[in-house]
Amino acid sequence: MNKKEFDLWLEKLFSYNYLTEHIPVVEAHQFLLDNIAEYSDETVLNILRCLLHSYYRPMDEDNAMLYKDTQYFRWCKERGMHLDKTEYYYRLINEYEAWEGLTWIVQLIRTSPMEAIKALNLYMAAECAMMPDYRLIGIGQCIDIIEAKFIKNGTNKEVILLNLRPREFEILIYKLYCSMGYDCILTPATRDGGKDVVAGKNNADGGEKLYIECKRYKTTALKQKQLMPFLVW
Repeated sequence: MNKKEFDLWLEKLFSYNYLTEHIPVVEAHQFLLDNIAEYSDETVLNILRCLLHSYYRPMDEDNAMLYKDTQYFRWCKERGMHLDKTEYYYRLINEYEAWEGLTWIVQLIRTSPMEAIKALNLYMAAECAMMPDYRLIGIGQCIDIIEAKFIKNGTNKEVILLNLRPREFEILIYKLYCSMGYDCILTPATRDGGKDVVAGKNNADGGEKLYIECKRYKTTALKQKQLMPFLVW
């Protein structure tokens, strides 16, 4: 896959005469990820809009007809298959699109790309049992694209924080508490006893002392510790 071939595919995609819920060629998807910096934010957002559209398949029409078949509905109910409690069938019976559009996520991408990825993952978790394979593949591709363009190469505040080195993040937190009127000590980079910043302040109702441990992770879950937010003397 080269740039000329990929751009021809983009032109076809943006014409809206070729609706798809995934990038059908693996090489095209990889080309986009490898060359994401060459495409503007708006171009990438348009790709995501196209991939996240709502759609309806001939198979969905067949399922809608089956759902309306009283005998089939009774057969399913006798076997514990409560189709009326499935959102997919609820959409079909009310003549909605079988698969809801997710283009609203584009609004999140501009300011909070991690939240956009979280929303897509939650959508997959809710719908994966009924979702066709190509929809699953397409949403996975969208997550890859958002991460490549708006997290690894982005310029928003969240991305800037994620790209800081651990010591730089500690210094940032130190300066933050200094700006809030605390008397602060930045502890050594190593062997700090779990305290990266020590901050103190005298208030009208007593003294306040904070032991701050800085953690800057993208996706890693933090182990909970016994919380000791401040000491008052």
